[in-house]
Amino acid sequence: MANSDPQQHPETLEEIAIRMAGLERPIAALEETTEGWVLGRVLVRKDSQAWTHEDDPGGVTFLKPGAHLVKQGFDDRENRRRGWAVFLRQPNADLDAVDAFAAWVRSEQQDDLDQWIARLNEEIQKRLKGEPSRPYLVKIGWLHEWTPDDWHRFGTRPRYPTRHKECVLRYLRAGRQYTSSSEVLPDRLDPLRIAGTRSLLTDGKYVWPDYLAYYVERYDVGMSYMFHRYMETNNYQPPSGGDVTHLRLEP
Repeated sequence: MANSDPQQHPETLEEIAIRMAGLERPIAALEETTEGWVLGRVLVRKDSQAWTHEDDPGGVTFLKPGAHLVKQGFDDRENRRRGWAVFLRQPNADLDAVDAFAAWVRSEQQDDLDQWIARLNEEIQKRLKGEPSRPYLVKIGWLHEWTPDDWHRFGTRPRYPTRHKECVLRYLRAGRQYTSSSEVLPDRLDPLRIAGTRSLLTDGKYVWPDYLAYYVERYDVGMSYMFHRYMETNNYQPPSGGDVTHLRLEP
């Protein structure tokens, strides 16, 4: 049984790579779309200095100076699986860095992966030139902006259990109120159920709809890796104190 103690030592990149390789198939190529470049779970956008993660299609994270892709080799001897994982490393004011898992390839595709990483790092650097700092609240779980296609993909994809789920739910429900709304929203996958309202909660750094806890509890909806790391750093207790109503939402 996995250790569920939130005080345990954070996973290493190799441990994350082994865990994710057991859940997902290796990718075959770097894809270019009208929106940007897709490497597994990560999309580096063409229209802005930002990237999105498959776990949070409605969320956008702005690139920061020093952001780049890195690779990590892994050897899962128990399952006879070896390969290379790639992460998007994003500097963070609260942590040394945050590494968001993007994808993995088999060992024999190392040269291809090196080319993809070089290409995306070049595009990231182009977008970072002259990028100003953005003191905004970072949106998490903006599910009301998902398209029907987003909901269809979510409803048909494999479910990955949320790590430290009870701790995450407690954190989400303990956020300070940023805005209040009486508009009730139904469960998009089971319309006879009520998911919550459009009220927004925040910890002073991230902001999320109050219905997010419902989707995490019922469907294990994914959230950004950076947000998970931030919650862990704060021992799953939102920082308290201070007026949050003056803070701005990211565009």
